[in-house]
Parts: sequence; C-alpha cells; structure tokens
Amino acid sequence: MKHFNCQICNYTSYKILHTELIDNLNFYYGICKKCSFISQIKIHDINIYINLPYQTQKNYKLHSINRANYIYDFSKHYLKNIKSVLDIGCSRGGVMNKMQN
Repeated sequence: MKHFNCQICNYTSYKILHTELIDNLNFYYGICKKCSFISQIKIHDINIYINLPYQTQKNYKLHSINRANYIYDFSKHYLKNIKSVLDIGCSRGGVMNKMQN
C-alpha cells in the first residue's frame, strides 16, 4: 500500500477521518492538514479497486443513490454550510444528480 502526498498542495500530513474494511482490506480517508483536501490517503494496487464489489452493481440508479447517501453522510460531519460539491471521476453523473437533492 502506497501513501500519497496531497493531490492539491503536495503536503505529507493528514488527519485520518475515516477507515473502512472491505474484503479484509483497510481503506483510509483523510483531510490534508495544510489545504483541507479530503481524499483516500493510502492507495492499494489497481487490481484491488477493479475487483471491489461496487464495481459490479448492475442497477446504476440504485448504486448512484447509495453512493450519494454514503458521500453525504461521510462529509456532513466535517464540512459546514456546504454550498457546492465537485465530483472528480463522476462517470455518468448519477451520484451528483442524487446529491443535488
């Protein structure tokens, strides 16, 4: 597993906000202590991501609703007065379509 510097400011220090265990693998999410960018901070091999269960969901609408709810629930504790959201890697935009509600 590789630790990444901040993708925005290249800083090396994060506050871990959340960890989750999927298929016996830990995933870490943190906020940069310099610019407050939130991202996954330790990255697994690409093949791990390709084989994650959510990649195989057949119902895109339900998947979008579930992801939007997850992102909102995860973010609302750390961000106050959210006025806009930028989704990078948005695929067909289903998550953002649901987040606007």
